[in-house]
Amino acid sequence: MRKNSLLTLMVLLLASPATWADPLSCTPGDDFWLGPRSGASVLANAALAPCVHALLDDAHTRLVITYPDGDDAAVRADELRQWLIALALPASRIALQQQTANTTIELETRND
Repeated sequence: MRKNSLLTLMVLLLASPATWADPLSCTPGDDFWLGPRSGASVLANAALAPCVHALLDDAHTRLVITYPDGDDAAVRADELRQWLIALALPASRIALQQQTANTTIELETRND
């Protein structure tokens, strides 16, 4: 009986969303950055929606906003983070990370 309980626990842990969920990468297009931004425009942006929903659907998921070198990219990335927080997404699960290899700002989901 104990063997079956241990096997069941292992199966449940392996099937946990935190272990099998594929990381997502969401890149807002140029149109997102060219127009004025608001909470509504962030919510309506189809490119951002999969990453936002992944964050909301799994308590272990966090968003990392990666951005290239440069002040403009850093300001835009921080603005996007602030809009997400203003929309009541948990600030503790949204981080900024500069990546010199990047050419665009991207949202990435992570379960680490």
